[in-house]
Amino acid sequence: MKRTLLGTLLVAGIAALIVSRAEALLDAALPLQDIIRDSTPIFTVKVESVDPDKPSMTLTVDEALKDKVPFKEMKINLTGDADAKNLKHHDVLYKRVAKDVPLIIFLTKKKDDNYVAFGFTNGTWLQLTGSKAEDSDKIRWQFTHCEPGLRGTYKGTTEELKQLVADVVAGKKTAPPINRKEKPGFGPELEQKDDKPKGSSSSSSGETAASYTDGPPLAVIPSVVVGGPLALLAMLFPALFGGLLLVLRRWMAALTVASINSMLYMVYSEFSSVLEDFSWLDPVFKFLGLNPARCDRFLQNLHLEQPLVLWVLMLLVTLAGTIWAWRRHLAAVQAQAELTAFDPERPTMLPFFRGRDSQADAIVSQPQSATTKPALPPLPNIRTSGTQLVLAEGPRTGELIVLAVISALGAGGLVYCILSRQSLLGQPWLTLLVMWLGIWCATLYATFLWLTKSARSPLRSGLPLEGVILLVMSIAGAAFAGTFSGTGSAALVATSQGQENDSPTERSKFVPRGIVWKFQPPGKGVINSSPIVDSGGEHIYVATVIRSITGSGGMLYCLEKSTAPESGREEWTPKWKFNANDLLMEVFSSPCLVNGKIYIGEGFHKDRDCMMRCVDAETGEQIWQFRTSSHTESSPFYWDSKVYFGAGDDGMYCVDAGTGDTIWQYQIDSKDESQRLHIDANPIVIDGRVYCGSGQGDKAKSTAIFCLDARTGMEIWRRPTDLPVWGQATVDDDRVYFGVGNETFGSEEDDPKGASLCVNRKTGETIWRFDTKGSVLSKCTAIADRLYFGSRDGNFFCLNRETGKIVWKQELGSPVLLAPTIAHCQSCGAPLCVYVFNNEGKLFCLNVASGEKYWTFDVLEASGIKVSESYPPEFFSTPYIIQSRTDKGEIHRLIFGAGIGDDLGYKALLMCFEAEVVH
Repeated sequence: MKRTLLGTLLVAGIAALIVSRAEALLDAALPLQDIIRDSTPIFTVKVESVDPDKPSMTLTVDEALKDKVPFKEMKINLTGDADAKNLKHHDVLYKRVAKDVPLIIFLTKKKDDNYVAFGFTNGTWLQLTGSKAEDSDKIRWQFTHCEPGLRGTYKGTTEELKQLVADVVAGKKTAPPINRKEKPGFGPELEQKDDKPKGSSSSSSGETAASYTDGPPLAVIPSVVVGGPLALLAMLFPALFGGLLLVLRRWMAALTVASINSMLYMVYSEFSSVLEDFSWLDPVFKFLGLNPARCDRFLQNLHLEQPLVLWVLMLLVTLAGTIWAWRRHLAAVQAQAELTAFDPERPTMLPFFRGRDSQADAIVSQPQSATTKPALPPLPNIRTSGTQLVLAEGPRTGELIVLAVISALGAGGLVYCILSRQSLLGQPWLTLLVMWLGIWCATLYATFLWLTKSARSPLRSGLPLEGVILLVMSIAGAAFAGTFSGTGSAALVATSQGQENDSPTERSKFVPRGIVWKFQPPGKGVINSSPIVDSGGEHIYVATVIRSITGSGGMLYCLEKSTAPESGREEWTPKWKFNANDLLMEVFSSPCLVNGKIYIGEGFHKDRDCMMRCVDAETGEQIWQFRTSSHTESSPFYWDSKVYFGAGDDGMYCVDAGTGDTIWQYQIDSKDESQRLHIDANPIVIDGRVYCGSGQGDKAKSTAIFCLDARTGMEIWRRPTDLPVWGQATVDDDRVYFGVGNETFGSEEDDPKGASLCVNRKTGETIWRFDTKGSVLSKCTAIADRLYFGSRDGNFFCLNRETGKIVWKQELGSPVLLAPTIAHCQSCGAPLCVYVFNNEGKLFCLNVASGEKYWTFDVLEASGIKVSESYPPEFFSTPYIIQSRTDKGEIHRLIFGAGIGDDLGYKALLMCFEAEVVH
């Protein structure tokens, strides 16, 4: 009896786990086309009643949109699961449903009369599950949680989605693809009908308003707006405001340059995105009789949105201001020389009239005789000494004080920038540095004039202070222009600092051959995990994601090399496959193969209670499993009979490689969960130290890079970062390199930010930082004195890893999410070429020294799948490279996974691409 009861409980427990996996909070949006195609039936309902106290909700079926609905009413238990409770989804739901509010239900039947349903109402998605009661045909419905991740699936109104579903079912339309830029969230709340203040709980809505305070600070110094009123005041009240008008006259060029440049900076900061797409000018092009497409392409190729363009414009304005300032100064000197006459009989008369314009004008207007020279008043800065009158542009005391104060502020800013470990070559520090250099030089010169005014020769004319400032700014601006990425000098830098002319790169020919074999698992899914090949090259281990509307899971394959009997071609077929008795979750983690064992994690970003598993590489039998309370997207690292891996909100674990027993766990000890670390990055162990970084989860939000003792887990150093860390660190000599960014593989941000960081290996102190316009999500690769990495902004970079300065940049057309694959010459070991993917499925072969494209190969086209726009391709799998020598040179094989969708959904593909290098 006990055995029977135990067996029943065990079976029930396994079934519960299977169902709970299907009900997990979705990490990303699902294609609406999939949901409509796989759901049967689809129908509209109206809310009959909502009772938060029970809690329960009753829905009545209103209209069938696809197939017949087998019931007329849905009574739903609103208790919810752990996600609903932790994320307060009940509050979200109660503010968006009320009596007579319509919803659309997408229903899918599972095994054993179980159901999974998605509900939609005005931009808010929720998930329901149903199971038949044992004693009747009624279905017991349970609310699991809301689905903020489906916001990217569709976020319109209920009526709009109803019409769209009807059109798709009728074959009139195709559902729009996933909007990957849409952030997770919920639709608007219902309007309050009681006396409660509206918007009091608006923070629970996922509809986040844009913050206008996040824009650039108001940095415009309009000379007209400021100078106009001051000039008017000076004319009306000369005794009070005459000095201000004089200041405006003396500094007119500098103030004008500051006004124009600050206006350019503000306009660029706010509207640079308009310079990326010029379709808004199409009506103008059509009116002029021009080809809009060609004009758009021409303007886009100018890359006017690049910061270098703004920098050049500001530099030109500064140069124009410099010329203007010096011309004003020379004109003033000449005018003073012409208007000033030396009268030996009255050597002190002219200084007497300084500042007394009316009396000076009277003297100037006196009729001149042949024997009398005109005695004209000097301009304010003219000094006389003995029998000579000399021009001297000296600074006023007030001007010197103002320059000194601004110089001190600049020095303080410089100290702050250094202490906060920010890059002086980043914005806004670079612009401020150029300005301060000009002010510092002018301050030193003004101080020199003030200190030497008594000893200085009266014959020497002074220099204009605004001219000094603008001249130094022009020189500094031109010098710093080379620090901007995207400059045309990249190839020159690469040639002078890269490989020698007799290197393998220069004397080799690079030829793409194409896809030589591919393996497609059955069903729908993708491959996000990176494959690994055993030392003999006879087995490949790769994990796949199985996707369907009713649930998702994972499968680990061991592929064995064989020969097709008919064609004699190489093919790879499964030797074994492992899914932990249908309990393996989706897999992002890549397998680690050591000593005949496979170590691999599971789960995506929203999953909980995920495992780290150890599987026998020969048989596919599980050896041990280690449960976490979060997920194990991190790829494990093996060192000294230990396995290290990140576990989301759990932090990092070190377990025994043979038994799976815990050796240590690393996490920030804080009662505030948001201050803890969420670790999804792949750790790396070098010389007994673990190097890694943290991203962000639903709870743990603290972002940092850190170094631990690999044996004890004790923290050696930890440094906070302003952006999450998702990729593996690169350790080389005495430095560690990290990629950071506020985006992920599957999501974009309206204000994307990314960078490559170089820190001291012993202390974690920042050595340099290189900012990008997109996240750096994968490992940076260090070869010789170069650092290679891609960015989500579509660019691939090569930096000097000592200085962090750009060597070259190559635009690849779409996000670069993966780490590059570097091929080395099989004869001499020198870097030969760089292979890198973009997320549109294009594979590029680049010159390591200059970034020049040898060739581009379209994997999507070669896959043989008719690609659907509803399923954006997923190339998240870093290639595994195999190199072999030939008589003519060498063969490179890249093995990688992907997810490519046709009209029926995503298909998982493992492919092998082959390229030839002829020496």
